[in-house]
Formats: sequence, structure tokens, C-alpha cells
Amino acid sequence: SDEMRNLVGGVLFFALCASPAHAAPILWSDNGHYYDFITESRTWAQALTRAGELTFDFDGAGGQPAVSGYLVTITSANEQAFLNQHFGNSGLYWIAAGDGAVEGTWRWNAGPENGRLLTYTNWKCGEPNNALGFFEEDQAVANYFGVGLWNDWAGFPPANFVAEYSPPPPVATPEPATLGLLAAGLAGIA
Repeated sequence: SDEMRNLVGGVLFFALCASPAHAAPILWSDNGHYYDFITESRTWAQALTRAGELTFDFDGAGGQPAVSGYLVTITSANEQAFLNQHFGNSGLYWIAAGDGAVEGTWRWNAGPENGRLLTYTNWKCGEPNNALGFFEEDQAVANYFGVGLWNDWAGFPPANFVAEYSPPPPVATPEPATLGLLAAGLAGIA
């Protein structure tokens, strides 16, 4: 009946609109990495841990295993522009930069760049500034009073974060010539 169709249609519409939407990670073709804006309000340390718990399977049900994520490392103006395009209006988000080990020496704390000095930065004018000297701010957050702009921040206020996924290393496949040599060697042994 029409009433039943309207009821079912209304329930489906409500269910679709009420369920939290989570988009799939977004590919940046320049480096082959995927990025995911995670709307889980966490401290910096919690975001660092949580990003490492997340996984993404690059090839779906293919032969490659899923890879672990990490708190985003932004290493170029082009990467920052990509993130601005996709997450620039999403509010504050944690990034993996910190100077907790040595004050004023900013390093990446996750990903392939873990432990490396920052070679690219996008600090808001006047940042980093340790809250104008009132207390230490040892972690970095992006989208601070401007799309993509970074700020040094105390790590305890909750914010969302971006998880980054690096592609898995390529699977080594022997070349046909190598297989021929292997077969000849095995035949010689036999």
C-alpha cells in the first residue's frame, strides 16, 4: 500500500540521514598516500596513538595486507595545498609535529618521517610562540585561524586529526630471466 511505502521510505531516509557518514580515505596521486579526516575529538597523544591503530587496505581484497595509519606528516607546500582543498574547512586537526624532546626543535613524531626535523612548515604568523611565553606548547595543530595554518598548542585540548597511509612496499616478483636461471641451476643440481 502507499502508506506502507511511505513508512518504509521515511524510515530508510531517517536511517541514512541519522547514521554517521565516514568517507573513505582520499588519494593524493603526487605521493600515492591516502588521507582520512577523523572526527574523533582527542588529545594530541591520543590522536597519535589512535592514528597508528587505524588500517587501510590499498587493494581491497587483493593480495596486499592492510597498512597501519599514522598522524599526518606534511612535508611540502603541495601536500599542504591538497589537505587544504579537502580538509581546510573541517576545523582544527592535529598533525604529527612536536618539539617536546628539545624545545624549539620541531620533529615529526610518526610515519616514515618519524624523528626527522621539519623541512617544510606552515606556521601562522607569530607561531610557534609557546603561548607568548606563558606555558609550553609542544604539539602542532593545523587550520588555526586560517585554512591550513599551523600553531604550536598544548597537547591536551581535544581536536580531530588526519590519518595518513603510505602505500605498502611493492611485492618483489622475479623477472623471467631470473626464473630461467633458477630452472637451469636446479636442473644442473639434479
